[in-house]
Amino acid sequence: MGEYSVRRMAGKPVVRWTVALGWSVPAIYFLVWPSRGTPVGKLFVFLGGTGLTAAVGHLILCGSLVWLWYWALRALCRPIRALGIVVGIGLGLGIVTELVQLLIPSRGASLLDLLANILGVGLAAGAARRLDD
Repeated sequence: MGEYSVRRMAGKPVVRWTVALGWSVPAIYFLVWPSRGTPVGKLFVFLGGTGLTAAVGHLILCGSLVWLWYWALRALCRPIRALGIVVGIGLGLGIVTELVQLLIPSRGASLLDLLANILGVGLAAGAARRLDD
């Protein structure tokens, strides 16, 4: 498969939606799953096990979700509409996942993680919009 074929395939809405949905499942899993004795906890310890490493993970997860969903929505609607949708969903997801962590054993919500979620959404939205110009 040549470069042209890959580029053409990536432009198809079904491919974009499949990639965005495919990444959403593990990303949300890592944001809300209990950490004790699970891959989430093992990854957290492997990456250093500090509040800062957790915040970096939140930034990357939320940012990548916004970026991929913007890319997926751009196949169906105007850039500004796609941006508004993904920023709203990204901020909502960031807030809700922190609140859900209050209910999950061995997890806890933190202001640092919430700020990292918001920063990830903002950085990804800004980068996506900038590249679209």
